[in-house]
Amino acid sequence: MKPKIIIPSIFNFDLKIITKDIEKILSNKEAKMIHFDGLSGLAELKILMAKYKSTADVHSLTDRPLEDLKKIIKMNTDLSIRISMHLETETDIHEFIDMARQNKISPGLAIKLSTPITQKFKLYSGFDYFHLICNDELSNLNTFQYSVLDKVIALRAIIPNAKITLDCGIKEEHIIPSIETGVNNLIMGSAIFKSADPFDTIKKFNQIIYQNL
Repeated sequence: MKPKIIIPSIFNFDLKIITKDIEKILSNKEAKMIHFDGLSGLAELKILMAKYKSTADVHSLTDRPLEDLKKIIKMNTDLSIRISMHLETETDIHEFIDMARQNKISPGLAIKLSTPITQKFKLYSGFDYFHLICNDELSNLNTFQYSVLDKVIALRAIIPNAKITLDCGIKEEHIIPSIETGVNNLIMGSAIFKSADPFDTIKKFNQIIYQNL
């Protein structure tokens, strides 16, 4: 089976409007994961996602990611889940990783564009994946910044087998440069759900990826 690199994001979308699109995407196997910024929408979609054996990709936006993790654990769901905490929160990474693994949740590390990749990242190899933010909130650059691809290269030089996800502002024109740099997953929201037909759009994006793998 071909890898499903694109992760549709529901952030800032009305679930009453896009749930049918999500089900069509999952039922036709055009995506294996759905992205959540925080926990909003997770409770509403967990049954649908479990039906198609998909994974919830959760990005903790708070300064207390352990609290988000505990809330997910309390949901007591059989849904496959992965969750990233921000390096910048200075949360105890070992406590986060241990709590996630003990509850069969995959732990990830989110990193802002302004945070440099240094040799100390060897200490973070216990995370299952790295979630790199592609825009720079400090300078109000809300669009995809190609400098994130330099961070991908730098991270791979330190952790060669790192699984890397890119998030924020990703459009069709960013797909090929990202996968050519070795990115494993691309989180895409507006490019999919603001299109005329979200299903046809993600199908087209997947075909672009398959032609360039």
